[in-house]
Amino acid sequence: MAELFGEIFNILRSTGEWRIGLQGSWTIVLLIAALLWGGGPEKAAISVWLVLTELSRYLSINTENTPEATLADWSGLNWNSFLVDGLLLIGFVGLALIANRRYVFWIAALQVVAVMGHVIRATTDDLMIFVYALMVIGPGWLQIFLLTAGQIAHVRRKRGVYADWIWQVRRPVSLPVS
Repeated sequence: MAELFGEIFNILRSTGEWRIGLQGSWTIVLLIAALLWGGGPEKAAISVWLVLTELSRYLSINTENTPEATLADWSGLNWNSFLVDGLLLIGFVGLALIANRRYVFWIAALQVVAVMGHVIRATTDDLMIFVYALMVIGPGWLQIFLLTAGQIAHVRRKRGVYADWIWQVRRPVSLPVS
């Protein structure tokens, strides 16, 4: 069974260039859409995502792009990915606490899954490479979908006035009962 998952991992890794290009292009389109039509949380969310994924690419520039190097990166704890995922978790949780959007909580929750994948990998060697990579890489794709859905929901809801940040939300003032 482990050999089967190893083969699936190698197939996905070898076809990874188009997926990286698709994710990068989609992120740029989301950034442009957020700058043109997005609110503050949409701009902040895609900016955090873009800056830290570019940091991830910068950190992995020095690694070789061979099957052996990729296998070595994912056979133990991938420290570059762990650092970037930890920073993304801090950014998304902070944004979820101050943004007046619900989809940001889902993005932060998915980031918790990615960070927990690293924690599980650090504490045990029983986690298969394929499962580790799926726990770390999979949430990123779901986050892109949620960023897109959040941007679409913001554009559709824009007709009415609603607050971007939690401190802008008007709460009814309760009068003391005499």
